[in-house]
Amino acid sequence: HADIQPLIQKFKANPKFEVQKVGESIQGRDLHLISIGSGDSNIFLWSQMHGNEPTATQAIFDILNFLDAPEFKAEKQEILSNLKLHFLPMLNPDGEVFTRRNALGIDINRDALRLQSPEGQTLKRLRDSLDADFGFNLHDQSTYYNAERTEKPATISYLATAYNYEKDINEVRANAMKVIVYMNKIIQNYAPGQVG
Repeated sequence: HADIQPLIQKFKANPKFEVQKVGESIQGRDLHLISIGSGDSNIFLWSQMHGNEPTATQAIFDILNFLDAPEFKAEKQEILSNLKLHFLPMLNPDGEVFTRRNALGIDINRDALRLQSPEGQTLKRLRDSLDADFGFNLHDQSTYYNAERTEKPATISYLATAYNYEKDINEVRANAMKVIVYMNKIIQNYAPGQVG
């Protein structure tokens, strides 16, 4: 958490980005939302619900640095004129000692109904207020898991979460599935056969 504070302050000082404190962890560490773009579609991405999964937080800062870099100006203008991207890096800063759970012993990824943790409450409040078209709950991918029907490790995995026990497909889930298919077509060029 201490290592990402200077990075957050760098984006706070950059007029391309909006940075706001949106909550605190159980141990009082700040949670920040970093936003960029002017489009009508809100996209919400958060990382490190599990303290022992740091690579997604690193990926968020890679994306933010890419969006701030001068390269691919036309492509980024297209993205940012249609979308508003919202990033919440390191939702579980108290778990940074490489534990899955927060300081209360709660798995934030399993706290959506009870909302016992301040981190889970912050996530729910943001999700509701942003009314995002898509949400990306970013996790690490263990090399223990293989991509389907292959012996290769799953470098990246996607899930269009079901909204009910019957696993029905409504419009929201169908749209998520369409985005996953589109992303998979691109990823296959770089990690063929390694997508779960």
